[in-house]
Amino acid sequence: MRKIILSTAAILSLVFSSCESKKTENSEVITSKSEVAEQPIVSESDIANHPESSTSQNTYEVLQDNGQQKTVNIDPNETVISANSLPINAQNFVSKNFGNMEFVNAIKEVERNITTYNIQLKDGTKIEFTDNGDWKEVKNGLGKAIPIKFFPDNIQ
Repeated sequence: MRKIILSTAAILSLVFSSCESKKTENSEVITSKSEVAEQPIVSESDIANHPESSTSQNTYEVLQDNGQQKTVNIDPNETVISANSLPINAQNFVSKNFGNMEFVNAIKEVERNITTYNIQLKDGTKIEFTDNGDWKEVKNGLGKAIPIKFFPDNIQ
């Protein structure tokens, strides 16, 4: 009986140690992927209202359809973020299609486990992105035209 218990203990210790080594290998792979991440195109200075970009604030600025700025309260599911906190795809989209346009705000919203990013540019353009940074909606409340070069060919 003693031999069976010792044999079982030895087998279990081998199994546990092999599981630990696999966990270490997986974490090394994840680390190496994060080291290869693209550099963001949008800089921190692109956020127009630096005080409002702090996540400790309870308000942020928006540009209304009439061109006036308004302070609004942050909803519980919203977080004010910096431009560098946007997904790389979103940063590249803004840089490519809107140049060095200054941000009024950048908001991360998590509702029902779905993350979206909403930004507003100084010219009134509002852009909504999915969690991976693909554009979902682009509109301009100031009545200005938006660029269409990012539209699919069949829509252009």
